[in-house]
Amino acid sequence: MEIKASTDSKDEISHSTTLRDLDQAYYYLQRTGANVEADVNLRSLRRKIDWRIVPLMFCAYTMQFIDKVLLNYAAVMGLNKNLRLTGNNFTNAATAFFIAYLIAEIPNAYVLQLLPPAKWLSLNVILWGISTACTAAATNYHSLLAARIFLGIFEASIAPSLMLLSSQWYTKSEQAPRFSLWYCGLGVGQIVGGVLSYAFQQVKRPGFEGWRIMFVVLGLVTVIVGVAIWLVLPDTPMKAKWLSEAEKGVLLRHVAINRTGIENRRFKPSQILEVFMDVQLWLLTFTTILTSISSGVVTTYSATLIHCITAVLPVIYQWTAANVAGQTKRVVSVALVAGSFSVGNIIGPQTFQAKDAPQYIPAKITVLATQAGAAAVAFVLFLYYVWANRRKRGTPGAEQQGQQDLWDGRTDKEDGSFRYVY
Repeated sequence: MEIKASTDSKDEISHSTTLRDLDQAYYYLQRTGANVEADVNLRSLRRKIDWRIVPLMFCAYTMQFIDKVLLNYAAVMGLNKNLRLTGNNFTNAATAFFIAYLIAEIPNAYVLQLLPPAKWLSLNVILWGISTACTAAATNYHSLLAARIFLGIFEASIAPSLMLLSSQWYTKSEQAPRFSLWYCGLGVGQIVGGVLSYAFQQVKRPGFEGWRIMFVVLGLVTVIVGVAIWLVLPDTPMKAKWLSEAEKGVLLRHVAINRTGIENRRFKPSQILEVFMDVQLWLLTFTTILTSISSGVVTTYSATLIHCITAVLPVIYQWTAANVAGQTKRVVSVALVAGSFSVGNIIGPQTFQAKDAPQYIPAKITVLATQAGAAAVAFVLFLYYVWANRRKRGTPGAEQQGQQDLWDGRTDKEDGSFRYVY
């Protein structure tokens, strides 16, 4: 479909696409006249972006894991005794984080369309760092619960923001290794967190226990990471001060083949409806929930087990970022998938009941069954992508269409030239 438009017209440019639908990247290319033939080495440009973008995303993801499991480390450092926790107080505090995380994804989806993901991520990293530090001031169950709820609210932004940011800078084939790199922060956080926990256990200071010092120090580190993201991570490639106009133009034309856009502030309610009618998103959500049930057990109860089970999550995140188009649909989809991670983490710990001790046979069966179920659902998703691409096969490819058509804000369902990756 060819779309004809000019930047000074508000007329409708097709039966379903108006000038307001066009991505800001398209207007930037038109305004600057960025030349696709510019003398820019794409490999060098990609490396330049990697060093600027990926380390910050890695640090943010590392700190979100460490701050989340600090409660687990603090439990073996005397937190339960110091705060006089009884019964299910500790479990409830751990679960409250994920409930808050899940609920917070609803406003996250809306805000991520209105604000740049980089700034929204930075603000939330700073706020969850403050929440982490404030946990040191907890004196009882209720103050601990409040700190965990605020932590869950602010950490809810991390996965959706990183998914959207990664898709701004890289093509679909380039996104997968970058998703894996920043997701490695989870494993690094597990290692570093354990070492730091041991170190703070050696701190003996009457009146201000080691676990309190641990929360303050790591909370401040998180705030520093948040400030660094604000100062260094650009809102969009078009606003990257460390890229020349030629480099920006080459990059935008390079990632245009994603057909997922860069920046579009127009909120489209119709795309929300499409989210809940999209088979792939239901399959992605179920896979995430089933996978996360096991990780919920590990996160809540163990400070020593390695999170190898959750290695599938970066793949799910990458599929979500790469296979969903239409800005409103994208922000709602990434929030939905990120929120489903919380559902699994809420269910997981509940499978370990005291009456099943010490073998916990029903819980172990549940863990195995959910992992097998996740594999089965993922295979069904693969078959769906194969079928969907074959169904679109008769539609002309992106290379046969104009630049406007690559930035017109259509969803993956509406765009006949969109192809799913798997």
